[in-house]
Order: sequence, then structure tokens, then C-alpha cells
Amino acid sequence: MEACPLQRSRFEVVRGRRQRACEAADLLLITLYTHIPPSCVLEMGTLEVLHAENLLVSFSAGDYPKRIVALFHQSGAVTIHMLV
Repeated sequence: MEACPLQRSRFEVVRGRRQRACEAADLLLITLYTHIPPSCVLEMGTLEVLHAENLLVSFSAGDYPKRIVALFHQSGAVTIHMLV
């Protein structure tokens, strides 16, 4: 699929924080769409985006049952937890 590499290159080129956030959101959605089997598409509605530095306590997957969680770390890494 060409959509993921194209969106990743757009994300890497953008410099402004707001534009970079928009491109990152698009990259996340395209990546999820292309990697989740079609039978699981209904579960996309349960996606929750969390920023690790904004959490009052450390992330625990048990606190987010039956959801897909995209956890953004301060380092810039993203962890996707599929808890369905």
C-alpha cells in the first residue's frame, strides 16, 4: 500500500507543531485502517488517543477494556494497544 509511506513522508517534512500533529493523526488513522482486518473495522469507533504525560497514573491496559488505545509517549513514540 502506498498510502502509509506517502503519509509518513508528509509527516516527516512538516515542521510546525500544529501541522505535524495533523499529519501524525492522519498517519495513525491510515496505519490503523491498513493493518486492522476488515472484520474488525467496527472496533475503530472505540479508538482512544492518550498522551502519557497527561495521565495522572501510569497507563494500565486493564483500565481500558474493549478499546483500541493509541498511547503517545513524550519521546514521540506511539504504542497501540488493541484490547478487544
